[in-house]
Amino acid sequence: MGLLDDLKKRAAAKEAATRGTQDDNRAQDLLAVALPALFRIHQVLGDLVKQLRILGDEAPVTLKIPGVGEVPGFLQGQYDISAEGRPPQTVSLRCALRLARPRPLEVTTAGASPTAWADRLRQHGAPIKVLRVTDARGPNQKAVVGIDGTIPVLVQFSIDLEHAAVQLLTRNFDELVERRQYFNPADVTEQWCEELLKYVLREENSFLRHEVSTDVREQLRRRLEWEKLKDQSLEETTETRVAASGILKQFFRRPPQLKVEWRGLTWDLATHVGAFTLGRVSDCDLRIRRDRVSRFHARIEYREGEYHLTDDSTNGTFVRFSDGRRQELRKTSMVLQGSGVFALGDEASDDNPDLVHFVM
Repeated sequence: MGLLDDLKKRAAAKEAATRGTQDDNRAQDLLAVALPALFRIHQVLGDLVKQLRILGDEAPVTLKIPGVGEVPGFLQGQYDISAEGRPPQTVSLRCALRLARPRPLEVTTAGASPTAWADRLRQHGAPIKVLRVTDARGPNQKAVVGIDGTIPVLVQFSIDLEHAAVQLLTRNFDELVERRQYFNPADVTEQWCEELLKYVLREENSFLRHEVSTDVREQLRRRLEWEKLKDQSLEETTETRVAASGILKQFFRRPPQLKVEWRGLTWDLATHVGAFTLGRVSDCDLRIRRDRVSRFHARIEYREGEYHLTDDSTNGTFVRFSDGRRQELRKTSMVLQGSGVFALGDEASDDNPDLVHFVM
C-alpha cells in the first residue's frame, strides 16, 4: 500500500494547490472591481469632509440608546477621513455626536444595575454617567443619567474577500450598536455615492436599498464554507465566480430566528454573519469581563439548519433549558433548541448576573 499512499498524498497536494490558485483568482477578480469602488468612496467622502470642515456644519441626529429610547437633540460634527492598507482596502469616516443642550435622561435597565448598564455602553465609547438611582427594586431598575462628552461615530468601508463584497461597518450611527452591511462593488456608481452623502449628512436617502440582502450574504457564507469542506468541480468554481460578481442564480433559505439577550442587550443571530463569539476580549461579539471567562470562550454557529453552541474555554460553558434540563460543555458542541440560559465559566444559576438568555 506504500505506492498507493504516496499517490494519494501527491494527488491531495495537487488538489490543494489547485484550490489555492482558484481562491487567488477569485480574490484578484474581486479586487479588480472593489479597489476602484473603494477609491471612489474615499474620494467622495474626502471631498465632503473638506467642505464640512470649512463650513462647520453639524447635522441634527436622533440617537437610540438602550433603556432610554430615541433621544433627539444630538449634533454630528468633527469629521475626519482616513484610508488604510497598501493599496488601501479600508476607508474610515469618523465623526462625533454631542448633545446640543445637555440634559438628564431617564433610563430603565433590564436585568442589570444602572452602573453595569452604563459600563456596557461605555464600551461603545458613550460617556454615560449615572447621576442618581431612582428605583433599585426588582429586575427593572431606574436611574437618571447624563452624557458627559461626545459619542464617537464610525462609518467604515472595507473589501471583504470572504463575502465577495464591500462591507460597510457603522458604529453608533443611529443606535449605540455596531452594524454590518454588504454591497456589490459594481453598485458603487455616481448615484450610489450621492445617496451615500445624503446618508452621512442624515438627509432623506435610499442608500441602504442598495444593500446586499441577508439571503445573499448567507448564500455567500455557505458557499465559501462548502468550498473549504468539499472538493470543487469546474462547474462549482464557475458558480462561485458568478456569486462573487453579484449575479446569483439561487438563494438559500434564511436561518430561523435565534435571539440572544444579556444584561438588557439583544442580538438577532438570523441576521448575524459568521460565528457569534462570546468571551472576555473586545473582539468578541458579546464581551463578558469575568475572571473565569476565557478570552475567546464560546461561539454560536449556524450549520446544516441548526444553531450549534461550542465551548472553547478553560472553565466550560453551562447550559440550562427552560424545561430544567442541564448540560455542561467542555471543548464540545451542542445544538440549541427552544429557550433557556447559559453561563460562561460558572454554573447557570439564577444568582449569576451574567446569564445569557436564548430563545428560538
